[in-house]
Amino acid sequence: MNNRTLVFSVFLSGIFSIQVYGSANSFADTTVERLMNHFMYRESAAEINRKLKATSGKEVDRQLYYHNKLSLAQLRMRNIDSALAMAKISLSLIPRSRDSVLITDAWRVLSYSYNNAGNLDSALVYTRFMLGYAERKGDLRMMRNSLSSMATIMNQNKQYDKALNYYRQACALTTKIHDTLNYALSFYNMGLTFLNLQQNDSCLFYMNRAMKKAITTKQIDLLVYIYGSLADHYLNTGNEKERKKYLLLATTEAEKIGNNQFLAMLSCNLMQGALVDKSYREAIQYGEKALLYLRIQPYPVLQMRVDSMSWVAYTGTGNLTRAMECLVAFYQEKDELVTRQQKEQLDKMMLTLDVKEKDLTIAHQNLDISNNKRRIEVLTLIVSIAILLVATLLIYIMRARQFRRQLFRKEKELDQFAVDVRNWIAWKKEQEESIDNIEEGVKILPGEPLDEIQLQATLFTELRDAFYKQELYLDPELNLNAVIKILGTNKKYLYQAINDNTAANFRTFINRYRIDEAKRIMENGMQNHEQINLSEMYASVGFNSTASFYRVFKQVTGLAPRDYLRELKASLENPGQAQF
Repeated sequence: MNNRTLVFSVFLSGIFSIQVYGSANSFADTTVERLMNHFMYRESAAEINRKLKATSGKEVDRQLYYHNKLSLAQLRMRNIDSALAMAKISLSLIPRSRDSVLITDAWRVLSYSYNNAGNLDSALVYTRFMLGYAERKGDLRMMRNSLSSMATIMNQNKQYDKALNYYRQACALTTKIHDTLNYALSFYNMGLTFLNLQQNDSCLFYMNRAMKKAITTKQIDLLVYIYGSLADHYLNTGNEKERKKYLLLATTEAEKIGNNQFLAMLSCNLMQGALVDKSYREAIQYGEKALLYLRIQPYPVLQMRVDSMSWVAYTGTGNLTRAMECLVAFYQEKDELVTRQQKEQLDKMMLTLDVKEKDLTIAHQNLDISNNKRRIEVLTLIVSIAILLVATLLIYIMRARQFRRQLFRKEKELDQFAVDVRNWIAWKKEQEESIDNIEEGVKILPGEPLDEIQLQATLFTELRDAFYKQELYLDPELNLNAVIKILGTNKKYLYQAINDNTAANFRTFINRYRIDEAKRIMENGMQNHEQINLSEMYASVGFNSTASFYRVFKQVTGLAPRDYLRELKASLENPGQAQF
């Protein structure tokens, strides 16, 4: 079986070996029989409890009948502990009863209850009692039930070939006695065993037959198991779409009968499917549904599974705080479950054996040591994870800070380089102006290839001078046409001058000047110990809004204005750390 889901053949094995039918007992309550045959188990349990209060202790057969039926009803509602408790009361009544049918019914509920409780040895004992009685009396219905019970025990022991043989015999007897109500169940048992054997074609064949019969006879609770097992079949064949479809169908049917444990299990399966698809938010939604059902009807093992998968889902969404809470809850549930199981074992030991006080003391001490060790391990794991998270966060912060510092240094280097270039150009211009043989106002014709380069260089120089001297970039409404008019050129030459001399377009060229002005204002303000208001700076450097100022500043420098200001302050306070 694929371990990606809670496989129905494991979780539900044996539960639908229970056959509900009107018996030929010397005593029978028609109201209870009617409710049981219509799958109204909650109502049946309420009616039986009411009748038991009115039954005297001397009416042994009446009490045995009601406890047998109550055990079956609790078993159908998946209240395994309650079902086993009622079955044990039936066992205590057997010695005082002379009604063989009621006694065999008691064996039956004991077999089913022990089987579902996981005590297979005891289940096998009472199943053999049933089978022996059925063979002696020639009771085909009882023989069919006994064979079904034997098959479920074989399934629990993973002896699937033997289980299949018993189910085939039981199916043949169902047909022989024309028990139409149990046709769906017989097909389901066959399909379930083929599912365990991973014989997918045979599994699908019997499951489809069981589904049709169950729909016809309106066996809603059986449909839940059929849909669930079909989901497992499609899981084995890798058809996730069909698997999810049948899980949702099973959920719809489970809601009709109000079985919260089934609903929790189905939500858990849907959650795991979502995790496989890495749909973490969908997985969280299914997990929350499962937890709602588990609050109504707790099931510790399923609770642990939901918590462990929630940890994965929240980790996938980046919600590490919630993920940690789920991880802690998982270990708490695990600790509580282990403690509860150990306590139950201890209670059984005290009831069945006269254990010496010294042995009990040692057992308690060992249990305390084990629990303390487990708590220490859980605490150590939590602390380790917390330290790892803190270390990861610190490393991230340090790397982010180092990256911001490197960007700041790079930006300052670019600023210094720009200053050096401007100084060189000014010096060069002074040198050229001192040479007498250079004609002033040379007109360059664009048609001459060699003079084109000189034209673009001259035009770009004029553009830079205009920006520096007139501070054109501070005008938020500045556009290409205005610049063309100021320089006395045209769009083509201006574009070419910018593209040939920079790696930017017109808009980026202007924005670079605006950002440089913003950096200058920041540096002057910082040096003069003035209050710098970043949210109002945009207008003074030529932007129309704070948002556009922040966006362009980040694009040009790689740093947000606030980060740049922080690095600028650090460089001014510690000049030795900022080598440009």
